[in-house]
Amino acid sequence: MSVSSLRTPLPWKDEKIPHVVNVDENGTLHLLVRKDGGELPIEIKLPLSPQEVKEAWWGEFVKMNPEFNATGLFTQVRRLLQTGKGCVLWYVGHYTGPLGKTIPADSLHWLPGMKLDANNLPVPLH
Repeated sequence: MSVSSLRTPLPWKDEKIPHVVNVDENGTLHLLVRKDGGELPIEIKLPLSPQEVKEAWWGEFVKMNPEFNATGLFTQVRRLLQTGKGCVLWYVGHYTGPLGKTIPADSLHWLPGMKLDANNLPVPLH
């Protein structure tokens, strides 16, 4: 994970979500996923300015598919950010560890030139 001296917090609309999101001066989006079994810092360098990221930030995610939640495993794909240049997908995953705590296993992905249609499926921007 890169070290950045200047990060701008991006707020969540849902106060029950304990994760922390911010963007640094290089346009890197940082997400600190917090679960009772630990924290997972993830980041993605975007081909966007910090201002573009802030303007595109909604403060919430959009579910792209139904969640899978069984036998201690949860998975879901969510759109975290949409811009005129592409979108950021958030692959959410966590599992119940041996002590009954929830362990995060998330990742972020940039889809250049893509947006989500009315059915939340990725399609070309143009």
